Amino acid sequence: MSLMDIQPLTLTFFRLLLGTVFLSSFIGKANQPRRFAATLAAFNFIPTASVQLIAFTLIGTEAVIGSLLLVGWQTRVIALVSGIMLLLFIAVIVLSLMRGNTNLECGCFGAKHTQKISHQLIVRNIALLIVSVCIATRGGGLMMLDDYPLIWESLLMGDRPLIPIVLVCVGMSFLVALVLKLYYLLKRTTVEE
Repeated sequence: MSLMDIQPLTLTFFRLLLGTVFLSSFIGKANQPRRFAATLAAFNFIPTASVQLIAFTLIGTEAVIGSLLLVGWQTRVIALVSGIMLLLFIAVIVLSLMRGNTNLECGCFGAKHTQKISHQLIVRNIALLIVSVCIATRGGGLMMLDDYPLIWESLLMGDRPLIPIVLVCVGMSFLVALVLKLYYLLKRTTVEE
């Protein structure tokens, strides 16, 4: 097996690994979004009024990144977006540690998998960032929807553009669910105050 044969397999492994990490992170946070919002608020980087909105946005972005990496659609762009998110996470952790806040939970995988921020967390995120950069610069390897442009063209622009209709319906359902969840969370918060 030559080096040329190993590279696509390595990139495929990296893409599936990164997609799984982001999707696992989404699942852990989506189960208790209020707890994740509270974790974000504890970092004191986000205005209190927008913490819940940013929490929902991060959770949704992780779902999209994880899903699209696993299926291999727009892989390089999605890997770039994941790299930007990881840089943001690294910066927040570094700044928090520089402030002396070592007792903060990272909130990385939700409430069931708590972990304090630490230098090891920075190293893990840097490793994931390197994986993101590899995918963004070299591609996502094998078994990707990006490899089948003719199928995508027929599904996107054929007589019955199936994928845009399905994506719009799924996206609208998620949007409605998130808005309703946000509404009930805000309603509960105002009642408790």
